[in-house]
Amino acid sequence: MWAFCVITMYLCGNLFVMWRMYGWLNVIHKPFNHKYVKRFILSLYGICAVIPLIAFLLPKSDIQRLLQIFSNFFFGAFVYMMMMAILFFLSFFILKFIFKK
Repeated sequence: MWAFCVITMYLCGNLFVMWRMYGWLNVIHKPFNHKYVKRFILSLYGICAVIPLIAFLLPKSDIQRLLQIFSNFFFGAFVYMMMMAILFFLSFFILKFIFKK
């Protein structure tokens, strides 16, 4: 039961980061504004986001260990992406509230 809650929170966090990435890709640079480039980047992120779940479900083997090492690196990067996304998301709403017309 606990694992189900953690997996749900992890997937919701990844969906939030993907949603913010989609918005950022529209604004960052003109080549990122094409729909195929955005789909490729978000698909690559989605695959990387699912690898920890696959590593959790696989039986003990060399492939499982390799995926587990990759998922540790991805989870570290995900934590920093999530912190920055939440920080900017909350600061946007705070500034919007302060400078409301």
